[in-house]
Amino acid sequence: MADESKKNNEEKTEEEPFQTYYEEDEGKTGFRVRMRPEEVKEAVQHICDSVLRTVPVDVTEHLANSQKEFLKAGVAFAESVMKRTDDRVKRAKDLHEKKD
Repeated sequence: MADESKKNNEEKTEEEPFQTYYEEDEGKTGFRVRMRPEEVKEAVQHICDSVLRTVPVDVTEHLANSQKEFLKAGVAFAESVMKRTDDRVKRAKDLHEKKD
């Protein structure tokens, strides 16, 4: 029976690679689920909405501001790396000019 189930699922997979299906998975949870990307996106959105409903707005705002500050720090770091790179290029040009 399990072999027939796997065969049916393999046939479905060949036709539509992201088709949702359930399969007996011996020794583990009992089921394996495959979902289309759209379904995964909807499920993740549903989970995020559930969390946002339970977390106070003040906390959500604080976390969002914290994330923005973290991203600004990343931008500042990237800009400093680019400046150091430009400084090295300028130094190389200066050294070549002195050589001539």
